[in-house]
Amino acid sequence: MAKRIDNIDLNGHIPPNAKSVKIKFACYTAEGKALLYRFSGDSSPVALHGPEGVVEVNIGVSRTLALEILDDSAWQIGVSGYSI
Repeated sequence: MAKRIDNIDLNGHIPPNAKSVKIKFACYTAEGKALLYRFSGDSSPVALHGPEGVVEVNIGVSRTLALEILDDSAWQIGVSGYSI
């Protein structure tokens, strides 16, 4: 299976001065695995494991995250909060 990358646009979900964002995720299989990149070239992405959870990630100038799905799992991703 080829890896799939989905972009997550944070504009409209958080204010311009937000420093971190809480991402709520759910995977339809408990074995699901994905990587969440905070910016282009992120060398230490956040590992996500199904079936669900919440992670808080620091964000910089970029308001787009990338989700690299490592298997055939279907993921649901959303913003559940932010910090200024």
